[in-house]
Amino acid sequence: MTPAITLYLREDRLGDDGTAPIHLRVCWQGRKVRTATGERIAPLFWDSDEERIRRTAPGAKNANRRLSKYRDELEQFFEQAPLLPTEDQVRAEIKRIQVEVLGRAKRIVSAPEPPAAPTYPALSSFATQYVAERRADRSESWCESVGIVGDHLAAFRLGIDWPDLTINTLNLFKVYLQEELELSDATLHTYVSLLRGMLKYAIRSGCPVPPDYTWLETRLVGDTLRPTLTHGDLEAIRTATLRKPQPTYPKAFLQTMEETRWYFLMACYTGLRHSDLHQLMHPTLTTVGGLTCLEAIQQKTGKLVTVPLLDDALELLNGPVPRHPPEPRFNYTTYLQHIGQQAGLARTVLVGSYYKGKLITDDVALYLTLTSHTARRTFGSLMTQGGLPTKVLQDLLGHKTISSTQKYSKVPNHMIVSQSVAAWQQSKRGTADPTKSVGVKSR
Repeated sequence: MTPAITLYLREDRLGDDGTAPIHLRVCWQGRKVRTATGERIAPLFWDSDEERIRRTAPGAKNANRRLSKYRDELEQFFEQAPLLPTEDQVRAEIKRIQVEVLGRAKRIVSAPEPPAAPTYPALSSFATQYVAERRADRSESWCESVGIVGDHLAAFRLGIDWPDLTINTLNLFKVYLQEELELSDATLHTYVSLLRGMLKYAIRSGCPVPPDYTWLETRLVGDTLRPTLTHGDLEAIRTATLRKPQPTYPKAFLQTMEETRWYFLMACYTGLRHSDLHQLMHPTLTTVGGLTCLEAIQQKTGKLVTVPLLDDALELLNGPVPRHPPEPRFNYTTYLQHIGQQAGLARTVLVGSYYKGKLITDDVALYLTLTSHTARRTFGSLMTQGGLPTKVLQDLLGHKTISSTQKYSKVPNHMIVSQSVAAWQQSKRGTADPTKSVGVKSR
């Protein structure tokens, strides 16, 4: 098969030097490929009938020899092709002729520069920037409150970033503020309003904040779905070999991690709030019924509570006791999540909140849910599983109302199943034959 090969001058692409490019057209079986040969000549020197450069043109002999190579090599290519060549195969052959036969360097097309990544401040540092830019027209109390909200938002979950701020995450963060800072309803309303204002400003600064923040309500959040720890989780935390998350971190970071682990485990064993943990540095111990107990004054209520100390808690108290009080809550949360990560608490758990009556859930790693309040929820859950009456648990946790305690006393699924089956079977055994009941005659 012989293709129709045509050389022609593109006079419509005349350059500033008065020359035009010579192009090549290959046609076969209804297919066509067109490409530039790399040669240029003034239209005056092009012979369109002969499809070659006139002899009077400078360098015509060598240029015509190069042009004839295209024709010779392509005709040979088509003769040797076992099947009908495709357009891509012909283009590849032309490239081969240019590189191998004509000795032209292969043209290297550099990859286009990737678009520059959008630049915007990180979530962890945005509150500081926000305060600095608005300080001139804001009060000192406003600046301080925004700083508190920003610090806790950055520490709420390790690695949290702008796209993570969905309505579920924001609702859970609101609960975090309510529990960790023990806020009144009015103060929580103020903090949530400040948070919404900060996120609105972040959008104007180019930060990729999801639109969910506009749905965030200032009122208290209802029920939420949050995990508690098991005895196995506590043992994993207790026995984990801690290390600095980054080699560049100071040695004091590791020491603070060790102390944070100690405080958190003691909170899980006693149910103490973060604000009461400092009393463990110099604990007041007493004996009740032959058991060693801890006496602590709950800062929130001013009430003296007596908590029995069992083996796990006594082992910690008999060992090295921290020399420093617990870290501030937002630092405490960051240290705690690093500890949970190194303890292997990486299994996926469900966290959720309600929005307009609908439960919204996310799957996250367990260690990312750890806060100081996780210890109180864990204490309440484990005590409930062990059969402690809710009223007694209320006194231990220092709650004013029983409804607050019931939020902590979560019953695990295996207890629900086993006790439901037992109750149903007991009801069947205890039901009398209705025909033998008083006032009913058997027929």
